[in-house]
Amino acid sequence: PSVDRLFSVGDLVDRGPDSWGCLALLEKPWFHSVLGNHEQLTIASLMCNLIDQGTHSMIGLHSDFDCEYLVTDKDMGMYVSAHMLHGGDWLLEMLIDPNMSDTERTDACVELLSRLCDLPLTITVGSGEDRFNVVHAELYHSDDHFSDELIDNGEYSPNDIERMTWGR
Repeated sequence: PSVDRLFSVGDLVDRGPDSWGCLALLEKPWFHSVLGNHEQLTIASLMCNLIDQGTHSMIGLHSDFDCEYLVTDKDMGMYVSAHMLHGGDWLLEMLIDPNMSDTERTDACVELLSRLCDLPLTITVGSGEDRFNVVHAELYHSDDHFSDELIDNGEYSPNDIERMTWGR
């Protein structure tokens, strides 16, 4: 391409002093990121907050944001706890900010949740021999015959998603 691009392997949040600044990069046309496990933790925290506020139900969140495959009901509590232990203080500060109204807080949560749920698990760059894939952790598929077609299809099992965001 005639324009430079920057690809990120995720973890835009929780890993440094300016999570909000890193999230702002998502608005740049030259910046492309996949979903990392810290975005997944943030999604769980945002979903939990919206449910606690009574503005959304779990079913409503899953249908509105197409994120059921990212955070299941059984994982939510564990993810929220892990988020607060591993860098989620930037989000907590926003959630308890006394200068924000409930409406402003809800709107901020919905906007951020929407941005994070839109992040792909993989980004494919190039084609043929020049093709490569960007993923946060392991490029994994439960099918023993992993192929470009399976990546392009984008249908992953919960185990695939866990390995792609948490695998080491």
